[in-house]
Amino acid sequence: MNDRLLGGMGDDVLNADDNHDTAGGANEEPDGPAFADRDWELVVLGLDTRPPSGRPVTMRFDSGSRRAAGSAGCNRYSAAYTLRGEGLTFGPAAATRMACPDGMEFEGTFFGMLTQVTAYEVTGSALVLRGADGPLARFEVR
Repeated sequence: MNDRLLGGMGDDVLNADDNHDTAGGANEEPDGPAFADRDWELVVLGLDTRPPSGRPVTMRFDSGSRRAAGSAGCNRYSAAYTLRGEGLTFGPAAATRMACPDGMEFEGTFFGMLTQVTAYEVTGSALVLRGADGPLARFEVR
């Protein structure tokens, strides 16, 4: 198995063994990012869109594998993530392909949001994923 993961920023490649990208920048905070190894639940997507009721949308950032994974409401997903200071990007998400009667449109919007993330902010028990034009999603610790 190849230990190199394609990062979400340009052609930089993250080596999972050395905690640095090929451009020479540190990829994580010294003790790991504040959001890693915690379970998060989406509360707002965009400015005011709430997940469909009864199906939580979750995310957990694994600091060891540098992958984010969870439930998008119906399907499970996983995506590599790359950090640079306050910068955060996601690689392409892999997801199961179950068809659910409700929430499929929401899942598509959620996966699209991941491709737009450029930064993050952790305040107390909240994680905000940001894009070039501002907040994209808000999660709370589960």
